[in-house]
Amino acid sequence: MFYYQDLSPWTRFGDKAAQQLKAIGWIDQSHAFTQATIDPAIIVKLQQLPRPAPVAIAFLGIDECTLCQKTANDTSFVIPGHGFLYVYPELLLHYINKHNYAPPQEFCDAVQNCPPLTSPEYVEAVKQNCSPGIFRSIHRNR
Repeated sequence: MFYYQDLSPWTRFGDKAAQQLKAIGWIDQSHAFTQATIDPAIIVKLQQLPRPAPVAIAFLGIDECTLCQKTANDTSFVIPGHGFLYVYPELLLHYINKHNYAPPQEFCDAVQNCPPLTSPEYVEAVKQNCSPGIFRSIHRNR
């Protein structure tokens, strides 16, 4: 599992792409993270993301929670911001539910304001907030 400080550039696509990608929820046992109860509506909305997701970043391999060793696919998901995308790991809901992780409020606001994650409007919002190259890399045509 990669560690990124919340809201830092997400660099797995390189430094140029990182200007458009903000990391959320890449926690580990070696770094302190904010813990609090978050609005249940955020959890419900994030749970609505279908599998396979219309927009996702999939790598070969497995991510592991360093707090309890739960594993998940090495897949990341996005929420549109304003001129950028928030990128979070598949383990995000696990971190929230099992380890009381609290994402930054600006991410929670973006989740609340995001179109339904199963809608064409969501895909369009993602497209409008990143470069065409990034969009091609993460959009899964069904």
